[in-house]
Amino acid sequence: MMPIISIVACLLILIILIARFHINPFVAFLIASIVGALMLGIPPQKIPGTLEKGVGDLLGQLAAILCLSAMFGKMIADSGA
Repeated sequence: MMPIISIVACLLILIILIARFHINPFVAFLIASIVGALMLGIPPQKIPGTLEKGVGDLLGQLAAILCLSAMFGKMIADSGA
């Protein structure tokens, strides 16, 4: 039950930080992630490594999509379409 409560609390924190306090979504996501890690019992010294791995994996997957999109966009712009 605790993981579900932690996830809901982190989502609420994320929404409040972005909607009410107008914090940059990336920064708000990092804050909510740190709070969630602490709520789930991850030791504070392991949180930076966990965040680095999670963000790195996400950006690694997105990098290929972004690069291909940029190449296709350049080809379309060059073709005059």
